[in-house]
Amino acid sequence: MSLPLAAGQVTQSNLKVTKVMAGYSNGEVYFFVNKSPLNPKGCDAPKVNYNILTVDPARSDINQALSILLMAKATNINVEVQIYDDYCFNNHAVIRRIALY
Repeated sequence: MSLPLAAGQVTQSNLKVTKVMAGYSNGEVYFFVNKSPLNPKGCDAPKVNYNILTVDPARSDINQALSILLMAKATNINVEVQIYDDYCFNNHAVIRRIALY
């Protein structure tokens, strides 16, 4: 379910993190989720069967986000993400925040 919380973002919950990719020279983090994520800006990715989102180091604290993503992957706990509705990074939908629950 998507509810606009504030201008500039949409929220999606009940996601599971299935893969986390880090170590890129620009500091970004990419992660896969178990279902098609929201893509309000219409970025090139995600596409069908390519359930990937990114964390842009210029807009989020990578260490905090990576910590939460690794915990979510290790424990298979649900996550909720807020996704920018006006921004793409490397043609991917970008999260603003992530929460565990």
